[in-house]
Amino acid sequence: MDNNSNLLKIAGLYKAKRKKDGKVYLTGKLNWQSRLLVLPNDKKTADSPSNEPDFNVFLVPIEEKPKPAPQSQPPQAADEL
Repeated sequence: MDNNSNLLKIAGLYKAKRKKDGKVYLTGKLNWQSRLLVLPNDKKTADSPSNEPDFNVFLVPIEEKPKPAPQSQPPQAADEL
């Protein structure tokens, strides 16, 4: 594309490999609550019709990591009379 002035960037994607099988995928943060995940279409074969996609795009929610509970101080014993 010669003229990128009409393009709107929605995310940057990073290439990564799955640990279990080494397959490459793309991932990137879309906003504070979701990310994009682009996976190759593993079900596509050489015999697949041309209308089957090469990749599938997923929208994945970003789960908040639980914040550690504030440590409460033990109650102080009341002075005995």
